[in-house]
Amino acid sequence: MKSVSPKYIAVVANIKEVILSGIADLDFWREHLKLHALVPFSEDGRAHLLISATKLTWMSMPSRELTISVAVTTREDANTLDGFYLAHASNSSSMLAWMERAFFQTPYYPATIEVAEEMPARFKLSQAQNDWLVAQMGKPQSRPQRADELWQGAIFLPRDATSKQPGNFFYASLGGATDAYPFSPSLDTFELKPQPDTPLRWLSDSNFTGKEWRIRANATHARSKTFTI
Repeated sequence: MKSVSPKYIAVVANIKEVILSGIADLDFWREHLKLHALVPFSEDGRAHLLISATKLTWMSMPSRELTISVAVTTREDANTLDGFYLAHASNSSSMLAWMERAFFQTPYYPATIEVAEEMPARFKLSQAQNDWLVAQMGKPQSRPQRADELWQGAIFLPRDATSKQPGNFFYASLGGATDAYPFSPSLDTFELKPQPDTPLRWLSDSNFTGKEWRIRANATHARSKTFTI
């Protein structure tokens, strides 16, 4: 990666965000990320993933997004988190999804997305009236752990499998006041019904398991332009 001081070209505030973090099979993601010259960051021998669903308004255009990211490092022997690999992204606006792909080389595609940060927090991803991913909290059994979170770093983008060109990335700043709750397999819901050969299938193939909910009623996201590694 080039050494670049982040200059954010888009800053969006007042975002409603529901994040489900979890763990998955390290070997699956190690093999999958070889093409992209990345290595999954190991957390106790497991890959660490984030599924983030947001409601936001950008340039007077309201939309909802859902992204799937994998914590990664750029060196085979590294055990430090270098950023996140954006495995897949969806936007409720077909136009915004196209703009992301065309101008920023990000893997956005149109879909129907529902997001609710109020309790019980939940999100859903659908296409053609078929629910592909459903996640919902049950009744919390404890008070949330509250903190002001801010993560800043690199977001790595998928490489074209047919091209020998280097990959791309951008810098992001993501954060806000956060309520964290443990994921409860007995009380919470996480359902996957992906079609074959879709990125959502990677969650089931890597045995994704939820670990923690993070809820933000007023998050701020910022991003830089897209760079070449």
